Amino acid sequence: MLPPDQQHIVVGVDGSTTALQAALWASEESVRTDSALCLVVINEDEALQYYAARTVEEVAARCRTLRPEVCVVTSVSLGDPVEGLIRESRNAHELVLGGLGGNPLGSVGAAVAGRARCPVVLTNGTSGPWNGPVVVGLHEDGDDAPLLQYAFEAAALREEPRLELVRSWHESDYGATSRTPLAPRDGEHLRRALEHWLAERSDGWAEKYPEVRVSRSVRGGQPIPVLTRTSKDAALLIVGRGADGNLARNGSGSTIIGVNRHAKRPVAVVPLRATSAKYTA
Repeated sequence: MLPPDQQHIVVGVDGSTTALQAALWASEESVRTDSALCLVVINEDEALQYYAARTVEEVAARCRTLRPEVCVVTSVSLGDPVEGLIRESRNAHELVLGGLGGNPLGSVGAAVAGRARCPVVLTNGTSGPWNGPVVVGLHEDGDDAPLLQYAFEAAALREEPRLELVRSWHESDYGATSRTPLAPRDGEHLRRALEHWLAERSDGWAEKYPEVRVSRSVRGGQPIPVLTRTSKDAALLIVGRGADGNLARNGSGSTIIGVNRHAKRPVAVVPLRATSAKYTA
């Protein structure tokens, strides 16, 4: 058992290779964040409890071998995996899962990532301690303070504290169509306005974390390909999640599903608070 005030990272374990890799990634994250590591198995079949307990202890042994300085605890319980992991997220620093699976809209990972109370990291089969920058995608929808705080903290805790703030844009977002594209002057005006917005949103956070080397970029294109390309050498890709917990209906949900499918790096999904504010060029 952990003390009630002990910061901890929760990992959902199900016996799969991707869950093991998620646990190993979380072991490294526990060292960076000075957190305990909680390995959790939740299933609905009482007949599988012995197998579940054996599985989670095997994963715990691997984590302790990798990072013996980390406090590792295990938990096996009966119940609905989605609801159980969401309960675990209420007091966790992070929740780490292997990914969204081959059918993301019907997966446990998608349901949890859409409703968790804390950031959810989808490791997507990776377990290495990547040394690249942290990349975060920003947009005007929602209160991005939780997203920026998480991003700057994640960057500050790495050996090379680098953070790249990315804003993608496409003409279709601003009323233009392929038949009536923006005039070059209008496109340049829009780009400059977005660069100003990006700096305005992040300057205060950069002052709070002077050790973090910050770069900002406004890139033309749809969010999924832009973020996938930008994060190819990243340690972590961070995206925000809207208030609607259903990723199929959520405006940001399609981006989350897309980058999870195409990015070759861990993806952190940070819940945002909804707001009515909207940028207009």
